Amino acid sequence: MRQRFTAPLLLCLLILGQFILSTAFAQSDLDDEAKSLIVMVNGYWGDSESLGAGIVFGAQRGRLYIATADHVIRPRENNFQEVETVEVEFFFRPGEVFTAEVLRPLSEGLDLAVISMPIEGTDIFPSQFPFHRFGDNFVLERSDQMFTVGQGGGRAWNTLRGLVNILENEEGFIDLQFSDVTRGDSGGAVFSEAGEL
Repeated sequence: MRQRFTAPLLLCLLILGQFILSTAFAQSDLDDEAKSLIVMVNGYWGDSESLGAGIVFGAQRGRLYIATADHVIRPRENNFQEVETVEVEFFFRPGEVFTAEVLRPLSEGLDLAVISMPIEGTDIFPSQFPFHRFGDNFVLERSDQMFTVGQGGGRAWNTLRGLVNILENEEGFIDLQFSDVTRGDSGGAVFSEAGEL
C-alpha cells in the first residue's frame, strides 16, 4: 500500500515545490523592480559621512530627480549645514558612484530634500525606472503588510517586511511606524506588499 501513494505524493510535493519557488521568484522580481526606484545616498563633509536613501521620482531635460530626507543632506552632526559632496548609487549599477547636486531647500517645516543628477552621457535612462510603482489608488490598512527599502545599518537596498502601524492620517499625510528602521533608512521608501510606493 505504501508504494501506491509514493508517486502521487511525490507529484504533490513537486507541484507544491514549484508553487513555492515561483512565488519566491515573483516576490524577488517585485522587490528588485521596487529597488530600481531607490538610490543609495551618501553625503560627505571632511572625514564624516551621512547615510541614507532616495526615491527617483522623475527625469526631465537630461537630469534625474531624487527625493530624500533633508537630514541626510543637512545632517544634525554637521550643524544642519549642507554636505560638501553627495553621491548616489543605483540598484542596477552596483559599485558605480555618481555625483548629485543638492537643490535649494523646499520648506523648513518638511524633512524633505531634492537632489538632481545629470544623465546625459551616461548609460542611465528614464525607462530603467518603474515609475508605475507610484500607487495612487490604494489605501494602507493597519493590518496590511509592507516593506521598506533603504540603507539601514549601511546595508545597501536593505529590505524589511512588517505590518503597517498607522499613527495618524490627517490632511493627506500618513504617519507610519516601523520598528526595525535604523540609521541609513532615512529617505527610503515604503511599499505595499504588491509593490506600490
